[in-house]
Amino acid sequence: MVHRKIPEDFVTQAKADCYFTNGTEKVRFVVRFIFNLEEYARFDSDLGMFVALTELGKPDAELWNSRPDILARSRASVDMLCRRNYKLGAPFTVGRRGAQSEYSWRRILGGAAAFLVGLVFFLVGIVIHIRARKGRVVTPLLGNEVPRAVLPPQPH
Repeated sequence: MVHRKIPEDFVTQAKADCYFTNGTEKVRFVVRFIFNLEEYARFDSDLGMFVALTELGKPDAELWNSRPDILARSRASVDMLCRRNYKLGAPFTVGRRGAQSEYSWRRILGGAAAFLVGLVFFLVGIVIHIRARKGRVVTPLLGNEVPRAVLPPQPH
């Protein structure tokens, strides 16, 4: 097991892109894994596997490539994500050229993902608020419900 020293402040990202040639005739799915602005690993559907781009990415790529379930899911993303969602963006992107088309797709998929993530956080916030108003709060570390009287008073 490789232990890495994790800095106090860091940014980790995963960016997924679908590239279309001739409609859905040729589709390429690429997921980029980024740590502090450096792409360290990626999945490329043309290769059908994860590739380490830096030393940091080697353990992750080796682990993901050794897991048939992860590889199968990643390979299936060409059809499950790209081809399936092509119909959603086609009215906005088909007929446009090059970078504009890719940019439009990223905006559509990025906007939809941001909306869904925001909606999930909003709904979780509502559930927490309702439970707190009922006098019971779930502790984040233990997952046990405790009476509100046990918690320290919250500043208003």
